[in-house]
Amino acid sequence: MKLFNRWNALDKCHICGCKLTEIKREYTCGDNVICEYDVCCSDCGTVLNHWAYGYMQYPETRIESLRELWYFPFTNNLNKIKLSIKIILMIDN
Repeated sequence: MKLFNRWNALDKCHICGCKLTEIKREYTCGDNVICEYDVCCSDCGTVLNHWAYGYMQYPETRIESLRELWYFPFTNNLNKIKLSIKIILMIDN
């Protein structure tokens, strides 16, 4: 299970490869309640994800990425298969 959880996590920056993230740019609404925030890379500051009203903008795991890929229609199934294999074979360096 530990190996699956490590494989399933999409937790590194796609620009610099850093695995450290931090919450930046918090957006408050009303009574100082945080309604939105950005998850950014600690090294280069790239925005990796955006949380708003209980949901992340981009999938946080490979399983969620595959689910989103097959949920939305593509022009042909060959593209779905190629992208699925690419998501499955992503290897952490």
